[in-house]
Amino acid sequence: MSGIMDTIAQHVTPEMVSRISNQLDIDPGTAMRAIQTALPGVFGAMADHAKSDSGAAEIDQVSQQPVPDVNTDDMPASASGLLDSMMGHRTAAVQQNVAQSSGIDMHQAGRLLMYLAPVALGVLSHERRQQPQAAQNRGGLAGILQSVHEATQGNAGGSSGLGGMLGQLLG
Repeated sequence: MSGIMDTIAQHVTPEMVSRISNQLDIDPGTAMRAIQTALPGVFGAMADHAKSDSGAAEIDQVSQQPVPDVNTDDMPASASGLLDSMMGHRTAAVQQNVAQSSGIDMHQAGRLLMYLAPVALGVLSHERRQQPQAAQNRGGLAGILQSVHEATQGNAGGSSGLGGMLGQLLG
């Protein structure tokens, strides 16, 4: 599980948190809380979507394409089409949960999800390389995503898991 967190840490950098904070016009602490809520939701929705043949095929197809660069200011525009392919009809529910849990509005939550779509794809790509046999079938893809979802849920408020990792980013 720590490998998953290491992979996420490679993508969710202090610079990314700062960029998200600036782009969404929120303070860095709120950005971190929103990311902490959003990532488990994204991976959970992806795992659920991958349980169906069509959902697994959509995720497989989008994960084969080049991942948008999270370090560009226009990245949300290029990532907007990814969300439904990744999460199916669950996008709005994740967006609403992020807004309610972190105190940001629905528009900001939607934009945050667009920023995190490439992160999720990068983590998925890494985990698929680590587990090539599992990644070859629908059940394996859903299993990989479920493992990532569980790792990000972890002890969200404590010193381990996603909460601890994000807490270390900004000190």
